[in-house]
Amino acid sequence: MARHPCEYFIKYLVTLPRPEAQDDVWVQNGVQSLGFPPPDAAYVSTLREGLYKNLPPNYVPNDRYNRPSVKFLREEGIWSLHNPDSTVRSATEVLVAFKVRRLVEQLLLGRMDPKEVAKKVNSRLSVYYTGAIIKTYHHYYWNCDLLKSDDWVEFFAQYEKSEASKSMAVLQGGPAMALHITGFRQHLESKDMLRTMQEGLFFDFLDWQKQPRSTERTRSMSNLAKAASQVDVRLSESDSALRDSLKAFEQFRMKHAQEEVMGIDDLAPAGTFTDSGAPMKELPPASEEDN
Repeated sequence: MARHPCEYFIKYLVTLPRPEAQDDVWVQNGVQSLGFPPPDAAYVSTLREGLYKNLPPNYVPNDRYNRPSVKFLREEGIWSLHNPDSTVRSATEVLVAFKVRRLVEQLLLGRMDPKEVAKKVNSRLSVYYTGAIIKTYHHYYWNCDLLKSDDWVEFFAQYEKSEASKSMAVLQGGPAMALHITGFRQHLESKDMLRTMQEGLFFDFLDWQKQPRSTERTRSMSNLAKAASQVDVRLSESDSALRDSLKAFEQFRMKHAQEEVMGIDDLAPAGTFTDSGAPMKELPPASEEDN
């Protein structure tokens, strides 16, 4: 049973004090109305069972003075959605700001820090969101920390194929892939890229090595070995270029514009310099006109 990134929003719907909240289909439709795939009915039922088991007597979710209710909602991580402040309201508004939402979700999927996500979104779209707003959106609507890879595969299976493929690439590639997919420029070290390629080729080689003998296996292993060898050559060339640069630095020598440096006696022939012992001449007082 796959989890859903809207899990805390689902908990909010289930704990609303209204008759509809007891209907799993109503909850599924509530999630789908936000533009997300609906959660599995068994998943909603399981969440409901766990919540109702701990629901306090005289439950009133929006009563700040009802201590059992406050304690229950805080423990379940849904207090602020039942009692929204400006941060929660702004986070909810992201749902209908399509460009912002798309960018936020892709960057969060790449496991980027909410503060960094806010900076990227603000710079790209000329808007203003704080790290707290993005963190709240992450918590209630796009909680990437809850899902495992298999959960995401099932979740994105309900998306258009190319969109699902991009999202899975971000999920597996991390922050660098998230920035690439969303079109942000980034500085990448060529040697780091080559080492990553080399590592990937090596593990692909090991995968093919375990396959039954076949012409395809032999051809694939040969191509991977050839590619790994080419990457190794590039890494060696990079190291060699660095050594040549360092060697060139060793040969640098500083050259003065003049061969001899003038001494202090040449610069101050009267001997009037600090600690020389010569009497210092006082300047005449300023005239009244100068004042």
